[in-house]
Amino acid sequence: MPLTTQTWPDSWRRQSRASQVSSSSKTQILTQHQDIKKQMDDDFKQAAVWQRCVRSEVLKEHLAEEQENKLELQHLLSKLNTEVTHWRTRHEANAIQPYPGGIVRSPSSVGSEVRRSSTTLPAPLCQPISSP
Repeated sequence: MPLTTQTWPDSWRRQSRASQVSSSSKTQILTQHQDIKKQMDDDFKQAAVWQRCVRSEVLKEHLAEEQENKLELQHLLSKLNTEVTHWRTRHEANAIQPYPGGIVRSPSSVGSEVRRSSTTLPAPLCQPISSP
């Protein structure tokens, strides 16, 4: 007589059925595990993309602020350079006056020469001019 599941003893049938259920459950659990693992990997990838996007936005905002600050500093530098040029020109015009002999004189030496020359001028040139 051939052995079939119907001719097996009950304990064997139960073990066979339990192993089938167990095998089926294991396969089902493994499939669920793989699906969950894939879903988690996809979620991690998506989270990483979102983090890069958020970081990118933060960096863009920071870059915009830095560019604004740079423009403000360039504007201030331009104003200060203009002011430096103005004061340098003004100082050079006041401080350095050419002497007829080609010698550059400082304002203090010009003042002392004016005082000396006024003492050596003839008396009529030193007197104020009266109006007619």
